[in-house]
Amino acid sequence: MTEYRQNQNTVAENRNSRKPLIIAVGVICALLAILITFLACKNTIFYSAAEKKAENLEFSEAAELVGNVSSEKGDLLSDYLALRADINAVYPMLLAELDMEKINEWSITAARISQSDAGLSQKITSEAAAIGQKLGVITGCMSEFERIKPEILSLMEIFNEVNRLLTKGPDGKNIGFTAAEEKAKLSQWQLQLAGLSDYAQTVPGGENIYLLTYLIREAQGELSEIANAVDAVTAGGYSDTDLVRFGGSGRKSFPGIQNDKGETVNFLDKEPYVEFMFNEIKRALAENIGEFYIP
Repeated sequence: MTEYRQNQNTVAENRNSRKPLIIAVGVICALLAILITFLACKNTIFYSAAEKKAENLEFSEAAELVGNVSSEKGDLLSDYLALRADINAVYPMLLAELDMEKINEWSITAARISQSDAGLSQKITSEAAAIGQKLGVITGCMSEFERIKPEILSLMEIFNEVNRLLTKGPDGKNIGFTAAEEKAKLSQWQLQLAGLSDYAQTVPGGENIYLLTYLIREAQGELSEIANAVDAVTAGGYSDTDLVRFGGSGRKSFPGIQNDKGETVNFLDKEPYVEFMFNEIKRALAENIGEFYIP
């Protein structure tokens, strides 16, 4: 009997010892629930405030607020704010030298933000998409210029064609040519000029890039002048395959043009001209994202 009572007492003691443990676990669970609820509310409150600031272009204040948010959406908003801050910091330098590595970096970030389904506001995703579109134009125009650069340099040979035809040969006479040869050159130059004109229309503000528009206009003038001279040859009774020579002498010249640094370029010195023209194009491309720069 005594042993039975002792066993009963032991069971009771074990039950009593488990009660504080059960209570402690319950308290911890309750505290965790409260903590989770608090963090969720905290994230929502700080994120909403940060998003509102971002939409109002108050990026510094938004960055401080979103620093208190722990969520995928908060991280994405933080990336957007970092992107806008970087554009603000780097944009003035891009006007002097277009940094394509930076442009590509921004493009990746803008695409990730605009294409995310994390739940950012429509205004922010739209802004990110607009930034990405502008950056895409820059990338496309830069790549296309590199592609057509040899064609531009070939086109610029047109400015030396009259001088070439007035060059004296070993016999003291001007160089001989056929109408067919010149017509083939004119056809090629016309295609190259059309390609350059099409390119100019894809560059934001291309109509205001002086060296570009001037080159297109003057190349068209040279095309017309040489074509008229060739037509005069054939109108004089010569066939396309007859060897003919222009009479006269001298050398055709073109005025020097100053770039924004005060350096002078000329059609007859085509490599520097194209380089300076490209610098003007790059500045125009950099200005294309100027609307996202907040001084």
